[in-house]
Amino acid sequence: MSPAATGAGDSDATVVARQLGREPRGPWRVARRCSHGYPVVLSVAPVLEGGTPFPTTFWLSCPHLCSVVSAAESAGETSEWAARIAGDPELVVSVAAADSLYRAARAIEGGGEDPCPSVGCAGQADPLAVKCLHARVAAAAAGLPDPIGRALLARGPLECAGARCAQTDGVLGPRRRAAIDIGTVTTRLLVADITPDGHVTEVVRRTKVTHLGRGLHATGELAAQGIQRVAETVASFMAEIAQLQVDEVFAVATSAARDASNGNRLLSTLDAIGIRPRIIPGATEARLSFLGATYELDGDGILVADLGGGSTELVVGSAGPGETGRDVTIEVARSIDVGSRRLLDMFLASDPPTTAELRDAAEWTAAQMSPFFDVLRAKPHSAVVLAGTGTSLSAVRQHLEVYDASLVHRSVLTVGELAELEAELAAMTCDERRHVVGLDPERADVIVAGTVILETILALAGLDEVMVSEHDILYGMVLEGA
Repeated sequence: MSPAATGAGDSDATVVARQLGREPRGPWRVARRCSHGYPVVLSVAPVLEGGTPFPTTFWLSCPHLCSVVSAAESAGETSEWAARIAGDPELVVSVAAADSLYRAARAIEGGGEDPCPSVGCAGQADPLAVKCLHARVAAAAAGLPDPIGRALLARGPLECAGARCAQTDGVLGPRRRAAIDIGTVTTRLLVADITPDGHVTEVVRRTKVTHLGRGLHATGELAAQGIQRVAETVASFMAEIAQLQVDEVFAVATSAARDASNGNRLLSTLDAIGIRPRIIPGATEARLSFLGATYELDGDGILVADLGGGSTELVVGSAGPGETGRDVTIEVARSIDVGSRRLLDMFLASDPPTTAELRDAAEWTAAQMSPFFDVLRAKPHSAVVLAGTGTSLSAVRQHLEVYDASLVHRSVLTVGELAELEAELAAMTCDERRHVVGLDPERADVIVAGTVILETILALAGLDEVMVSEHDILYGMVLEGA
């Protein structure tokens, strides 16, 4: 077997080396191509140079499809498939049959004799074991009836929109990624093009206030209305994504979904419309937020505060250029169950809130957050605030009748300005706040609580100002590939 030439300029050998980041091992041929003409799956000889047996007959080379499958593995789908096989006799039969066909295909590639007769797909002795989703997807893409691989292939999109493998300078082209963040108060979308060196170009950004966490503190459950609002919003996002030729879609759910006893109901509702988000732990949320916040931001002792509706992620670290790209170091990261919706439900019962309620809310917030600052080796040098509280307060301070991200991003709020904003907004009823220039009416109920949290963070950090950033967890998701 030997590599053939593609119809797109480069030989298959050149393209595959670029896809894998190395020269492929042993004799191989292309078992499937994408519509752009580039290799997707390689059929590899079962014996490498020197006589070493090689059990993996079908190898996934397409970078796009590799990322899709990696995301599935990261979401725990390997274990999910193993559990499904254990409880589904029909699936057992089809998986076992696919394994037999895999062994037969390997024997054909070996000239009629299988040099690895004791193992099947992905080198597994047990035909029902689920070890590597990449191997199963490769087998299905090559034409074998592997039910697991076929199920993953059915999700799509199965190939990139921009023929990334067409690059001839030895570097794969940019990827278009979509990130959906389902929070306690908002559901947000970012579609962006990411170059191999980590440059982000925004294509689309959307934010919708969906109040998933409304009522959660009282019931411990996500309300049906909140789940429906999120589902309708995500459905509209998915329709827009479908028109933008996106290579990869990542979705996460955060504090409200973590805390709710019926978080799986949200997942099953969204699964029905074609997307299954990961409910990520607070530590992951904090890391992704810091990664996004420090995009194009250099320095030591940076405090990043991602103020959500159910929790606040606090991270202190450093960022700057490194030898092979961005160098990001996290010193301390913690997700704290203090958020604008949670604080509102717990303390600010009056409309407008009373002085005593505001005081109690601030004292409780400080008590919850003090342990984070107590373990820091030194006070932070600067602070960055992410999410709707910071961007809304900046828009209100600037009296933006129409929200302008270019004016909000990297704007600064001082401690004095925050105190003035809290006094002004807390003196109004919720209905009165709906008419404040620069404030999304749907945030009118939670903005005072969010302001209290931000003021408390700055006081504990010993800082007199904070920078507002549009680079947040969505940036972290598209940069890291979730």
